[in-house]
Amino acid sequence: MSDRPSIETLTQSGISLSLFQKTLLITDGSVTELVALYTGKPIVARKIDQQIVDECPPADFAINSPTPLMHRRILLCNAEDRTPYLYAKSVFILNRLDSNTQQQLIASDKPIGRIWKDDKTEMFREIIDMRTEQDAEIAAHFNAPPTQPLISRSYLLHQQRRPFGLITETFPIDAFA
Repeated sequence: MSDRPSIETLTQSGISLSLFQKTLLITDGSVTELVALYTGKPIVARKIDQQIVDECPPADFAINSPTPLMHRRILLCNAEDRTPYLYAKSVFILNRLDSNTQQQLIASDKPIGRIWKDDKTEMFREIIDMRTEQDAEIAAHFNAPPTQPLISRSYLLHQQRRPFGLITETFPIDAFA
């Protein structure tokens, strides 16, 4: 039996997911492009906050000493009316990102998937978690009640077999239903 997260784990707990919600949870491609396709609207990233700190990365990165990390929180929104569709929190080992990616992350609100697509960056996404949760702070970004169930997935990003990023994407359970 696999210890990898699965949609079956969520559905066994009584959660009913639409086909598109399932697609968002298991894709190893650009969520931005999928949301744009689903909504028929252009999607932009709205940066909530971003900071670079010298600290020890999460255990998944297999680095035990402080290193510069970029923490970033964004909302993927409808470009026209700014309706939020998805919340994303990420952490990157800064010195494992190429200089163009570093510059664009720091200076722009461009979704990271589009940066990598434009640069033709090769990577592997490893889904490490899928869950439902309640988080009042995240729910507030969707103008949802603090107890609104949210669906999240987390994945590690690897290049040349080395992890360099961890992203958690979250959306309300009734989004994309």
